[in-house]
Amino acid sequence: MLGILEIAKHRVVAAHVVIIRRLAQQGGGTFEEEFLRLARLAQLVQAKRAVNEARGLLRIGRAQRVADAHRVAPPPAAHVDEQPHLEHFLAGLVGGRQLIELAQGLARHLQLDVTLRREQRPFDRHTPKCARLRRLKSRIPFRISHFAFVITIEAMERRWILPGAVDAAIARDLARDHGLPRFVADILLSGGLADGEAVERFLQPRLRALSDPNLLPAMPAAVARLDAALRRHERIVLYGDYDVDGVASLALLHRVLTAYGARVECFLPSRGGEGYGLSAAGVERCCELHAPDLLVAVDCGTNSTAEIAALRTRGIDVIVLDHHEPDADLPNCAALVNPKLGDGAFAYLCSVGVVFKVAHALLKAAPLPGFDLREVLDLVALATVCDLVPLVGENRILVRAGLEQMAGTRWPGLAALLAIAGVTPPIRASDVGFRLGPRINAAGRLGTAQAALQLLLTNDPAEAARLAADLDLQNRERQTVERAVVLEVEAWVEAHFDATRHATIVAGARDWHQGVLGIVASRISRRHHRPALIVGFDETGQGKGSGRSIEGLSLVEALRRCEAHLGNFGGHEMAAGLNVHEDAFAEFRAAFETAARALLTDEMLVPSLRLDAEVPLESFGFDLLEAQQMLEPFGNGNRQPLLFARAISPTAEPRVLKEKHLRLAFAGGHRQPVSAIFFNGAEQPLPRPPWDVAFHLERNEYNGRVEAQMQVVAIRSAA
Repeated sequence: MLGILEIAKHRVVAAHVVIIRRLAQQGGGTFEEEFLRLARLAQLVQAKRAVNEARGLLRIGRAQRVADAHRVAPPPAAHVDEQPHLEHFLAGLVGGRQLIELAQGLARHLQLDVTLRREQRPFDRHTPKCARLRRLKSRIPFRISHFAFVITIEAMERRWILPGAVDAAIARDLARDHGLPRFVADILLSGGLADGEAVERFLQPRLRALSDPNLLPAMPAAVARLDAALRRHERIVLYGDYDVDGVASLALLHRVLTAYGARVECFLPSRGGEGYGLSAAGVERCCELHAPDLLVAVDCGTNSTAEIAALRTRGIDVIVLDHHEPDADLPNCAALVNPKLGDGAFAYLCSVGVVFKVAHALLKAAPLPGFDLREVLDLVALATVCDLVPLVGENRILVRAGLEQMAGTRWPGLAALLAIAGVTPPIRASDVGFRLGPRINAAGRLGTAQAALQLLLTNDPAEAARLAADLDLQNRERQTVERAVVLEVEAWVEAHFDATRHATIVAGARDWHQGVLGIVASRISRRHHRPALIVGFDETGQGKGSGRSIEGLSLVEALRRCEAHLGNFGGHEMAAGLNVHEDAFAEFRAAFETAARALLTDEMLVPSLRLDAEVPLESFGFDLLEAQQMLEPFGNGNRQPLLFARAISPTAEPRVLKEKHLRLAFAGGHRQPVSAIFFNGAEQPLPRPPWDVAFHLERNEYNGRVEAQMQVVAIRSAA
């Protein structure tokens, strides 16, 4: 007479929570038969879930963490081998080191009553699954008790880091002088903005505050060489990269140079056949197609010393406009404009920012009547947001103005992209990063980025609509490929990654599509809070990979420390690409782990919630949302404020949406309820109220009505 066990996996950033419930007593049949029946039922009920999340899982009720399975004492000998094959069955069904250890304990310990405290608790009204339980009872072919025996593995929870104290008197004065709510004043002070003029420059960024473009390294030389090419009617070829920054930079520079009447061609390498940057294969094909007099390398070229030397032997001049980290050995070219050289005052710029500066400097040197540089600011905002560079300094000015320009863009391609992505004003940086960028990137990830470039270059609305639709379809195909690779990478992570021992995740396999590895690395890094490198190998063993980092670790610096195992690499602090052979992969993985360990502290490896300000719900309203908009655009270097409210309770039972989200309501001021949404909240056990709630303040538009809404990030028992 064996109980039916539910095994549920719930990922909490860097660890798994494994919940095992004894739901009911069911006679007859073996354990495997009963478990598989439960698995089949779960798949029917949760058919929309990914298989790796749904198989064998029927999540019902409220779980309490009561023990750390790694600290379970050895059971009495009498219980050993009661079910000797159980551990293999469970491990084979779900997988993972933690589940194997847990299954070993269960195999010896079917009664779960030695060192694990057994608790019997009724479901309560704050259990998000209760309503779902009642709906499903008639479909479940066996009786379910309203009580559950619960054990879990202790998870690595995110630390709540409260904001530091600010001077209350200064905060009050700042709020009064600038007409701000207190939480905005607190955030500004925490960011070091106390001076009135500095606060005004931050809240009201102006284009007139942009600095002289000739302050960038080698800018005068680049402008002089471009001006000479324009006067001599030379054949100019723009050689770019296949991501958003590369494509948008080419489109911007092409529009500027053709406005001068120049003969300009654009070239994008093939990701699969030629790889990133000025590769030998890419340069050869470019020269065969276009025979340039002047080649302008955009978003690449800083470290392409040999390739640029080869171009010079052909009599081809080269200008490099790039932002990637430079090596000690720089190429000999007509001009290398890279903000990371010199004093680094503009090191935050990405390539589209560099190209904008070049265009600005060129227009100052050779004015072009009728050309308004402000009309390309939407391209600047598009690439700056998508390239994840810090939205500080002049990036903040360019993106704020660019998002406003985007709402009334004159470029048919960008207008068509906004339409097919369903983006309407006011346009936010998150719309660009999550809805526009992936569609532009999709072309270069699965094939050639030529369609994305043509979308940004065309002046024909009909062609723009067709290209935008094609990119939208390619993006859906990219999502399918990405999901398949994510499933395989996650299986590898479960089998090999231990959050208590490993500082990095470095996974590689044959046939992982190289076009989606960057996105997959980003997902894995966020989910496990680790620097992640994902590599795909071809049939010859040659591997290309992408990496994403966490705060505190420069990927380029870590890769530099293990470059002996690499073919080549490049990138910046948070993202990088690399080439590595399959034979050297194991040694590289060990070397990268060692390098990361030297650069990271233990504290950096613990996921955290850095709270920015407390907002009492009595003051919650649309005016707070309007005030928060003054801090935008949000992104890297200027993240959206993470707010929190203390000791609050829901006014009604949480409502489950789409079987995984929660709709909540809290008491606000003047008896007005505060609406909240908790995405994926139904998959997590909620503590008993009152709660401390961490949330983002968001705009919610429904049926023509716009209101401020809490977007819950985390809930804990009130401290």
